Amino acid sequence: MFTRRQFYLLLAEAGGALAVGAQPAALRTERITLKLNGFDPSAVSLPAGRVLLLLDDRSRLKNNVIQFDSVGANGAAARLKNFEQGPRGKLKFRDVLDLRPGEYELSVPGRAAWKCRITVR
Repeated sequence: MFTRRQFYLLLAEAGGALAVGAQPAALRTERITLKLNGFDPSAVSLPAGRVLLLLDDRSRLKNNVIQFDSVGANGAAARLKNFEQGPRGKLKFRDVLDLRPGEYELSVPGRAAWKCRITVR
């Protein structure tokens, strides 16, 4: 069953085009939290497809940017997205992503140990 927030995110993504009585497809939800000692969890394995990513910055540090990269077989990273803190200094990101099989990484510039590896199979 979906939470109200997940349902509205799906409805918005579908452009409000869900038929009355239609059940949306199952949506995996993954919560990742940045704390003072790094990401929790530090590694995640997900099936390919749509996932609702809940990303929270609880590090209490100012001006954090969280980078979301696709990592190639040779280790080279391609930047997919930057998540930046809002005007109140908090970062809360909620979005439905369509992930293809491969390796992805969340990281914070200047903090080499703060990484979350996401493996999509």
